[in-house]
Amino acid sequence: MYKIFFIAILTGFSQLGYSQETDAEALARLSAEIVDLSNKNKKIYDEEQAAINKRLANKEISKEDARELSEGALERFEERSENDLNRKLEAIQLAAERISNMAPPPPPDGPEASDMPEAPPPPDFANDGDEDDDDADDDDDCENCDDDNWGIHWKDKKKSKSESSTTSQFVFAFGLNNLINNKDLSTFDNDQFKLSNSRFYEWGLTGKARLLKNSSFLQLKYGVSLIYNNLRPANNTYFAQPTPTGLVLLTKSSDNFVKEPYFRTVQWTVPVHLEFDFSKSKSDGDRIILKSQQGVRAGIGGYAGLVSRVRQHILSKNDSNQEIETTIKGGYETNDFVYGVSGYIGYKDISLYTKLDLNPLFKSNELEQNNLSIGLRFDLH
Repeated sequence: MYKIFFIAILTGFSQLGYSQETDAEALARLSAEIVDLSNKNKKIYDEEQAAINKRLANKEISKEDARELSEGALERFEERSENDLNRKLEAIQLAAERISNMAPPPPPDGPEASDMPEAPPPPDFANDGDEDDDDADDDDDCENCDDDNWGIHWKDKKKSKSESSTTSQFVFAFGLNNLINNKDLSTFDNDQFKLSNSRFYEWGLTGKARLLKNSSFLQLKYGVSLIYNNLRPANNTYFAQPTPTGLVLLTKSSDNFVKEPYFRTVQWTVPVHLEFDFSKSKSDGDRIILKSQQGVRAGIGGYAGLVSRVRQHILSKNDSNQEIETTIKGGYETNDFVYGVSGYIGYKDISLYTKLDLNPLFKSNELEQNNLSIGLRFDLH
């Protein structure tokens, strides 16, 4: 899965300019490393699964034990993959920032010198008497001239066409994720969660429709997204199972955590944004050439969808210094439906992005806790 996402991101970066070859090479290397790590993790998982199947075939374990061992192997595979990805994200973000700060060289004012028509030969003063014949020959030579193509390469003609009124994009976003209390934005950076490790990831496909006939300024953007919202409770705490009244509280653990637990919700949403694109239009004679995502753009809108999965993963040590791995799926009284507002502002394919769930994460908690995410967004056009 990571291979598809990062190859798509790398393809988008390669289209941002002519002078980013060094950063493109860095992105290619990081992408190859991620793919290699993903393949290694998959190989480890396959070996573990083969060993479990062999033990089951030899009747060394029961079917229930095999199912639990398989789930544990899958959890470890996902944990390793996420950790490998997180280690590479900082380097990818730095390369992306360098690319976003570099402007491509401006196009030439006119056609390339090699594409310009050749200069006519100097007049033959020694042959003045044949001037009318020469003019006739010139007229014959130009009878089949194509005024639209004369002196212009066919690729330049292709660039002079407007893009379709409806286009599609691949979306990838990531960044910081946390809960705010009672919709108070100042509580985003609180001591209940480790903010630097609480992250979100979003993958999606969108369509974009131009709303004005002769301008790309106003566009309607819509699509579908898969979102991972991760929370990392701090201070040796975790989300306890709901009380009889349905409360879900952060509880201090008697065991020492090897690292912070992670609490993950997985959402499928349908986002809709009204996008304002400040790309400048061009003209070719009487025609107006329209292209989007060539300059500053901003979008505001919202989303709605379903929460498909909730789980908490804990890795701790007991008094005997033994590691205990626990995964709890569901049962946390979270809302099954999610809706919220979101917006972005950026340049070309890269933008700053934020989203806020308007309904609380937990159904019955007296303290309203809403999920807020802030990060980078890539709309690969």
